[in-house]
Amino acid sequence: MNIPAFDQPTSEKIVQEWLTALSELIANVSKWVKDQPGWSVEPSTKEITEEALGSYIAPVLTINATEGRLILEPMARIVIGGTGTVELYAWPALYRVRLLHRVREGIDTWVVLTDSRVILKEPWNEETFLYLVQSLLGEQ
Repeated sequence: MNIPAFDQPTSEKIVQEWLTALSELIANVSKWVKDQPGWSVEPSTKEITEEALGSYIAPVLTINATEGRLILEPMARIVIGGTGTVELYAWPALYRVRLLHRVREGIDTWVVLTDSRVILKEPWNEETFLYLVQSLLGEQ
């Protein structure tokens, strides 16, 4: 029996919602970076291919801090435990954390996940971002 899939979003809609979440994340991080003396950002893009969604172009942000460089790079929309994942990593050391996107009760949130699979309890905001930058660049 074929059941109509009218309740399931199309892959185009899923990708568009993901790209919107990424754009908002990058806009927030860019604003936070702008407030730091001597820091700058370099926006770019990358192609992501996911079996269930096909290929799409996603935004990437390189962050030039006075202490080093970080990259905010989307990895995939289809992930276990969330609705997308982004890596924030220091270059060239490659210390990293993952930002796991979640939508709960219609509210978009980002959760910080360490390589040890520990979820930080701090909310995703400017203070948490700056703490992560210091930690990833080895300042603490």
